[in-house]
Amino acid sequence: MFENIIKKIESAEKIAIFTHTRPDGDALGSAFGLKSALLEMGKEAVVCLESIFVPTKEYKFISCEKNSGLTKGDCDLWIALDCASVDRLGEFSADFEAFSNTVAIDHHRTHVDFASIDYVDADAPATAEIICLLLKEMGHSMSM
Repeated sequence: MFENIIKKIESAEKIAIFTHTRPDGDALGSAFGLKSALLEMGKEAVVCLESIFVPTKEYKFISCEKNSGLTKGDCDLWIALDCASVDRLGEFSADFEAFSNTVAIDHHRTHVDFASIDYVDADAPATAEIICLLLKEMGHSMSM
């Protein structure tokens, strides 16, 4: 089901993860859950949040710390999560469109393809569920 995405992840060394502007729980959980799994797999990963992002009180428990110096420009694969269109990436939209090695994973019926590989499951209640299925298919057990 995720063969092409898995190949991209396995061949990448450094992965940038993006989500939509004003991220909600699904967006943040998907992004930081994927980052955690990638780190456990020995990859380098960074979650790229807009410069205006400030976690609201209900999301303070999510580890939204600034990353260890890894930037999107250092990465060889960019993954967008929970974004129905490239404009939902806010300040990262133009850069994402210009980058050549991209994946988009989403659950919105209104999704408009914008990545090298777009995976959409409109029957999934959340992108986080798709991420769990992807990781399971990769043989990764969730640590949280």
